[in-house]
Amino acid sequence: MSLKNVLVLAALISLTLTACGPDDDEDDQPLTTTPNSSMGTTPPVSRPSDTSLEVAGTWATPFGFEPEVITSTLWNADTVTYINNDENWAVVQAPADATFNPSTFSRIVWTEPAEGVFHYCYVEFALATEAAAISSTAMANTAAPEMMGSCGAFAFTRAVDNTMLEIAGSHMGEFGAETISNTEWNGFVPQKVIGFNNAQRVAIRQYSEQDPQNPSLFNRVRWTEPDTADAFYYCIEVFSAETAEAALMDPATSDSSSPATAGCNGGSWVAVNAQ
Repeated sequence: MSLKNVLVLAALISLTLTACGPDDDEDDQPLTTTPNSSMGTTPPVSRPSDTSLEVAGTWATPFGFEPEVITSTLWNADTVTYINNDENWAVVQAPADATFNPSTFSRIVWTEPAEGVFHYCYVEFALATEAAAISSTAMANTAAPEMMGSCGAFAFTRAVDNTMLEIAGSHMGEFGAETISNTEWNGFVPQKVIGFNNAQRVAIRQYSEQDPQNPSLFNRVRWTEPDTADAFYYCIEVFSAETAEAALMDPATSDSSSPATAGCNGGSWVAVNAQ
C-alpha cells in the first residue's frame, strides 16, 4: 500500500472516531424551544416559557377609554408567545391581518404589580422573529416608569385595575345617598353605568327612560382620587348627549385643583363622604 493511501485511510478512521465520540449522547437530548409561530420554529432558549402571565387582568390606561384585556395567551389583540414572570417580560406577536406590522414580534417589559397598578413598556417593536425578541438586550428604566425617557423617548404606560369601578360602594353625597357599582349609579337621579376607566377616573352613564329631563340620554362624569377616608368629588362634565360615544368625545373639561369651590361647569364639584 502506498504512503498516500495509508494517510487517506488514517484520516478516514480519525473522522469516524470523532463522529462517534463521547459527546454523541448529549446531542441526542431533547432541546427546549419556544412555541412555534407563523414565522417558523424558533431556535432553542435556555428557559421555557411560563404558562401564566402575572399581569393578566382587565386594565385601564390613559390611552383610550376602553380597558385593555390581558390573558396568558393574548395581550389585547396580540398573541402571547413567550413569558418570563421572574424578569417581568413577555414576547407578543401581532395578528396576521393587523393593519401595521402584521405577524411581527414585540418584547414588553413591566414593573412589579402593586396595589392594582403596574407599568409596561415596549422595548422592542415589530421584529421579524420571536427569537430576536427573546434574545434582545434592550432596556428600560423600571425604577422610574412615569418619567419621560424611561421607555425610549417616552414614559411607561400606567395600567390600573379596571375590574371594579374605583368608587363603587354605598356613599353619602351632597344630595343624599349614592350607591355605585360597575353597572349602576343610583343617587338623586338613577342611572346605568355604560363604561368606566379607573386610570382616567371617567365613567359614561345613561339616564333612565323615565327621567323627566334627559330620558335615555348619556352623560360623562369624572371623579377625584378617593382619600384615606374614602371621600372624593365628582363632576358631570357632559350633562346630556345622544350617544355614549358623543358623551365620551365631547371636548368639555373640568379642573380638579379646587373641587370644593370651583372647576365644574362654573361651580364646585359634588362632594361625597366629606367630613
